[in-house]
Amino acid sequence: MGDVFGLFTVSHGVKWALARRRAATMTSLVALAVGAAAVIGIERAAGGEAVEI
Repeated sequence: MGDVFGLFTVSHGVKWALARRRAATMTSLVALAVGAAAVIGIERAAGGEAVEI
């Protein structure tokens, strides 16, 4: 139940932010995605377990 509430809350917050400050929100979302991809790449390079997406 909490995970569904959290998902809807975050998606509503992102929608609200996009409506008000689209460029800044997109920059933040892209930076988050690039950072996550970099962490996955570092884990793979180190021989650690990585989650396949």
